[in-house]
Amino acid sequence: MAKWAEVKARWGWLEEHLADDEPVVFKLPRREAKKRIQNTEGRKRISFMSDSLGYSRFHARKEAWMLELGENSSLFAEALDAAMKDFDIRLWKEKHDGAA
Repeated sequence: MAKWAEVKARWGWLEEHLADDEPVVFKLPRREAKKRIQNTEGRKRISFMSDSLGYSRFHARKEAWMLELGENSSLFAEALDAAMKDFDIRLWKEKHDGAA
């Protein structure tokens, strides 16, 4: 993903070569993340990109947890949050990077 400095450097070319009616997508991921954290819109759906193996593993584990939690999605969200909070992502990444 390009940084703002890279976009600014190409701005002149973009102005010269793009028509006024050209569709564009302009995203600011850090600002969007802050907005999602505040969740002033009260959204309830979570989605993320994965590969096919990650997709299968996630849904297998989710199904097992949901069965244990009596299909209560609120409890699932709380359990997932607690698991993520307790997980040491930096230690896992160091081990993962060392294995590669």
